[in-house]
Amino acid sequence: MIETIIEAVASFLSSYKYFFLIVTSLLQGRMVAVFAGLLINMKELAFWPTYLILVFIGVISDAAYYFLGRFGSNSKIAKKHEEKIGYIKKFWDKHPGKVIIFGKVTMVFIVPVLILSGLVKFPLKKLFKYTIITDLVFVLVLLGTGYFFGNAFGENYRYLGAIASLFVIGFIFVIFVLKYLGKKKISAQTNSTEKQ
Repeated sequence: MIETIIEAVASFLSSYKYFFLIVTSLLQGRMVAVFAGLLINMKELAFWPTYLILVFIGVISDAAYYFLGRFGSNSKIAKKHEEKIGYIKKFWDKHPGKVIIFGKVTMVFIVPVLILSGLVKFPLKKLFKYTIITDLVFVLVLLGTGYFFGNAFGENYRYLGAIASLFVIGFIFVIFVLKYLGKKKISAQTNSTEKQ
């Protein structure tokens, strides 16, 4: 029974793989791009449709964050911090390309960068110029990373799950060790304050 369910899910996923690519890239585009590169290597996805979908979805999500900031510029919080926003606007006007490209490439700062670009009312046309050019190159790099990561395993894809499991187990182990050391440090500090 479980095998039948697994086969049905696998069949469904293989039939609607580009739909799932769109949905998942809306949620987490960068990681999906690396995984999509792996799937391209395995011949599960075609390169051009995958590449174009990821770039297009990247532009759509960039626009959504931009408009979130743009509409938020009229909020009470934005009006309360007008002076700080003015400083950001001056910096933005001086270095727009650097800020946007840095945000896109680091992946950590992209959401705040895009929201701030809307907040300072950066021209949407210029924003798209920078984000599209960056996405065209960066998505290609991420797909290539996934593709060549898949090549490293050759035909031995079964090891991929084992290696991923080892990473997860290692990560969980590190978390537990850090929590244990943190508790030990807190109890040592508590004991030293009680003695004083």
